[in-house]
Amino acid sequence: MSSLWSAAFIAGAFVFGYIGDRYWVGVLKILSSILSIFSLSLVLFSSDTVLIIAGYVAHALALSCGRIAISITILESIDPEAWGRINSILRGIYWILRGLVVYLLLGMGFGDSIVAIMAAISLGLILTLPEPYYRRLFYRIEGLLSRIYQGLNGSSLVLITDSWGDIYSSQIITRLWGGLRDESPLALATSTSLLTLSIELIATPAPSALLKDLGKEGVGLYLAITSILVGIVSIVTPVSRIQSRILLAETIMTISSIALLTTLIENHWGSGLLALLLATASASYQLAELGNYNSYNGLTYGYGSGVYLAVREAGGLVGGILSGIITLSLSYQYALSVAVIVTLASIVIKIYRA
Repeated sequence: MSSLWSAAFIAGAFVFGYIGDRYWVGVLKILSSILSIFSLSLVLFSSDTVLIIAGYVAHALALSCGRIAISITILESIDPEAWGRINSILRGIYWILRGLVVYLLLGMGFGDSIVAIMAAISLGLILTLPEPYYRRLFYRIEGLLSRIYQGLNGSSLVLITDSWGDIYSSQIITRLWGGLRDESPLALATSTSLLTLSIELIATPAPSALLKDLGKEGVGLYLAITSILVGIVSIVTPVSRIQSRILLAETIMTISSIALLTTLIENHWGSGLLALLLATASASYQLAELGNYNSYNGLTYGYGSGVYLAVREAGGLVGGILSGIITLSLSYQYALSVAVIVTLASIVIKIYRA
């Protein structure tokens, strides 16, 4: 079911991202509303398995559509310097609300009502989004002109200081190209995809590892508390686009994974330590992913959000499938070992991206 959800989200991110980059946010708002109502109706009021699956697919499409609509609205309404901070706050609020919903579902018998209320609030927020007015386009033009100027400025210096004619023409071209192309958004998205694959290898089998000691209610409480803590950390620890902070978050995630692996191999630590390390890995991932997203927006001037979300979710899809295969055929320890390797690969790609 989760794999189908991820596949639908990926397809939706590509399509809705294309629509959003053409400033048809009104279309996205309508589509998100229709898909949300359709999904909620099928999941809550249908007992047929096929219809419930269709409801989950519609939910994935609604989420990708709504997320892109909100993202574009932020990018169009706020100066680029504030994109990172606003994204951190909104991401934090999302995780806190998610944790509260899980907690309420555990302690109350009004699950359907709570889900319906949260869906209504989300719909209200999406429908009240203002229409964009092409600020990203001006940022993009400004950024492109700035890079062209830098490249031409570097080329002029070479022409003035060198007197060897065509021998240095390749240097001129290289400097001009360097001024136009500093970093690769696709490489950054690929690095994030690997990071997402890694956290899926860590987090997907985690409830089963905790179930024996904590029980179902304990695992549910762990999920709720972790979500709330991740939200708080996202708000109070904004990483923005500062690469050193992003790399620090990824390093902490790697160390947490190694500590988890060591703890499971030693096999004499309690579930409390496991839960703490899992929460640390999850929070570190969220900070790193959010920092990468802000960096991606900075490189693309706010365009291509759908591509980023699709590439990122592709890592989640592969990671979810691999986590099940590795854990069932081998063990959770092997899944953690692969997660450490993949995280390191993600860091290497980011450091040496073109």
